[in-house]
Amino acid sequence: MSSILSLASLLLPEGMLEHFVIVSICEATNLKTKKGEYHIELDEKNNLPSKYEDYESKGFLARKHVQDFPVRGKGLHLHIRRRRWRDKHGQRPDIKSDYSFIAKGVMLTDELAHFLKDGSPN
Repeated sequence: MSSILSLASLLLPEGMLEHFVIVSICEATNLKTKKGEYHIELDEKNNLPSKYEDYESKGFLARKHVQDFPVRGKGLHLHIRRRRWRDKHGQRPDIKSDYSFIAKGVMLTDELAHFLKDGSPN
């Protein structure tokens, strides 16, 4: 893992990189506030538990933007894409991974905790 990715992993909730891969990291300036921000894009890994062997990944759901705790006075924005899991035979509804276990015992913003629990920002 590169030093940039290693550093970014320190900013993310514990266990996040077990299920998501960092796609990009950038530092930007918010044009309205003139303050610096960090943006980290994450995609869910293509790993589904074996009990769902009849499901396959069919791309991603829409990217969600979640604002996490500031770092060194700069906003931290996570842009997260979760996978769309579909039944190979089309007989059962789509499913999504449950990451509520990451939220337990880890300090998260309410917005991030809700997202990990059910996929919606609030």
